[in-house]
Amino acid sequence: MGRRSLQNGSYCCVFTRREPHCRITDYISLGVIAQFFPVDEVREVLKQTGRASVREHDLPAHVMVYYIIALALYMRSSYREVLRCLLEGVQ
Repeated sequence: MGRRSLQNGSYCCVFTRREPHCRITDYISLGVIAQFFPVDEVREVLKQTGRASVREHDLPAHVMVYYIIALALYMRSSYREVLRCLLEGVQ
């Protein structure tokens, strides 16, 4: 596994093989997912489908979209671990 610098200065890990000491936090962050699925586009899709948040909650609709994407990418990790990793970068 190696690290790759992203345009925004953050890092993401590049898989070469699954190493036992690696945790999901080494691979996932809200910023990395948002790079591939920009928040403005996600909010527009939510608005078009009538699923946009009316007011801000602890978990707004666009964050839930990122959560679902992350759950699909990291199916072997627990829901709680995926959510914790996503929200770690927000706080």
